[in-house]
Amino acid sequence: LILLSNKLGNLISLTTFDISWCLSLTSLPNKLSNFTTLTAFDISRCKSLTSLPNKLDNYISLNSFDTNNYKSLIILSNKIKNLTNLTSFNISNCKSLTSLQRALDNINSLTIFRINGCSRLISLPCELDKLTSLTIFDIRRCSKLTSLLNELHKFTTLTIFNMNCCSRLILLPNKLSDLTSLNTFDISCCLRLKSLQMNWRTSHL
Repeated sequence: LILLSNKLGNLISLTTFDISWCLSLTSLPNKLSNFTTLTAFDISRCKSLTSLPNKLDNYISLNSFDTNNYKSLIILSNKIKNLTNLTSFNISNCKSLTSLQRALDNINSLTIFRINGCSRLISLPCELDKLTSLTIFDIRRCSKLTSLLNELHKFTTLTIFNMNCCSRLILLPNKLSDLTSLNTFDISCCLRLKSLQMNWRTSHL
């Protein structure tokens, strides 16, 4: 598949849009901005895709955003910040992505935050600290990340904390031991991590 018809924009009741593994697809139709009932959006493994829909923030019902191997994605901030119903955010192998700042400005209901293999990403968005409903915080193979937000201890509903293969990570936030709902804690292959001194309050680990 190398081209999608503009007539897709006429499907105004569409709830799921999944074009994963369309390896030759280079662009999306402009009329996709009409999908106001869309709840799931998946463009994983579309390695030739060069742009997202211009008005992605019109997808006001979207609760799941998933993109993988989108090599031309550099900054996401203006694309999703108005998706206030988003609960799952998953970005993988977007090798050019450098910033997520302001991307989560108006998103308060997120429960799953996953970033995998974004090797140029330097920092996480500051507004992440207000996402107190998070249950999964999963960061893997982000080799330029050096630190995390200090407010992570406020995520009292967090069950999974993963910082795997973040080779430049030096320090973990204070008070991670306050995460009493944790059942998975993985910081494997963080070779520069200096110390881990926490008095865990949970018996589930």
